[in-house]
Amino acid sequence: MAGVVRLITRTLLHLLVATWGLLIVVVGVIDAVSASSVPSRFQGALLAIVGGYIVVSLCRLSGIRLPTRDDHRRVLIAALAAFLLALYLLYELSTDFAPQPHLLRAGVVCIVSALASIVLAVLRAVGVARFPQPQAGPASPPRNWREVWLSSGATVVAALIALPLTWYSTQYVPDAAAPTITITSSLKAGQAAVSAPIPITMTITFKNTATASVRVLGSMYQLTGTATSVSPTRSVAIDTSQRDAALKENYGPAARYNRYATHQQAQVIQYGQVVEDAVELIPNEESTATIVAFVPPSVLSGDKGFSLLRLTVDIVFVRADRVSLGVPDAVDSTSTASGSERDHEGCEGRQVLQRRWTVTYGSLIDRLTQSRREVAIGRTVQSSATGLPEPDLWWEAIPSLDYSIHHGQQPCGRLVNPDQYGSDRGLEERSMLSTAGAVTELAAPRPIPPSTTKP
Repeated sequence: MAGVVRLITRTLLHLLVATWGLLIVVVGVIDAVSASSVPSRFQGALLAIVGGYIVVSLCRLSGIRLPTRDDHRRVLIAALAAFLLALYLLYELSTDFAPQPHLLRAGVVCIVSALASIVLAVLRAVGVARFPQPQAGPASPPRNWREVWLSSGATVVAALIALPLTWYSTQYVPDAAAPTITITSSLKAGQAAVSAPIPITMTITFKNTATASVRVLGSMYQLTGTATSVSPTRSVAIDTSQRDAALKENYGPAARYNRYATHQQAQVIQYGQVVEDAVELIPNEESTATIVAFVPPSVLSGDKGFSLLRLTVDIVFVRADRVSLGVPDAVDSTSTASGSERDHEGCEGRQVLQRRWTVTYGSLIDRLTQSRREVAIGRTVQSSATGLPEPDLWWEAIPSLDYSIHHGQQPCGRLVNPDQYGSDRGLEERSMLSTAGAVTELAAPRPIPPSTTKP
């Protein structure tokens, strides 16, 4: 009876580990043929080799006949290879884990396979230790450990060594090369006849200064005008409200404290996108936009007219090889035609124009071990009807460009109130998401007064 139980147990272990190896072979062959990148195809070929060795080694040993010492050693190598593969895939799952059904199923399969493989490896190691040594004589003895290792195990060991090298080239090296974009912007005021609108020309240039392609997820420019009153004498007392507005937040050149001048609340003149969303820039590629805004002369004259024009540019970008995007989905958070509750949740009545993409994966192993992700860009163009508390700053907070890379489907509040909905910053770091901005200012031109000279 005990022998029958051992036979059934051994057969079940072989079936479990062999099935695991067959799954690895299928996934590896699919990636080796259809993966979108060379590293993914190379990884698929390695997985197919290791999985094939596991299946062949276990299928050669029937559960009925008594195993030889060489059989024990061969199955031991195959079981250890299956165990290491399970650990490798569990590591891939853990780096980006989320409670999603396909990840939970993949994790259960990896854990069961790891446990079955290690139990089988222990049993075969005990079998090797207890197997009697061959006696010297005229008969040909079974092959020794070195022959079994060199003939079959060396191939698997080489493949398992190559897997960390693949991880180094596809994961670690890209992490060390961050995407960078240089922004150059300029403002120029044109000439206009009396009472005619004055043209303001904005030139904005993006340049990819990184060694890899960069995908610009979203962009926004904003032209504002500010009225300024200047006192000929320096203010002795420090205005604490202006000082705090200039120094407490990280606004860069947008903030200032001037003891001679007082800046009024800025007014938006024109805003919009700079480049198309999700556009890709190869290394050293530039994209230039020249935009003209017309300003009525009345807002540039008089004591309350604009004395300062300011151009701000904001962009959000990632490495193109880290984020492959599907078809975009455009949503207006205040539209009643939207059929999803999450398009309104957390927006507090603000009008947020959203564009969302589902992250796609170029290999089957990534689709099985990585979570369902979503990239979202939101442009807040209007406050709620009840009104939101505006910051005590001389520049306007709306419109604004918001962004997020998150697990699954998240509400609108993920964009405008990210701290209230938990943190998915780890996904943004792995995707190598970065932001950049530029500020350009120009003393506002004054309208040309009518000429008093007769022709």
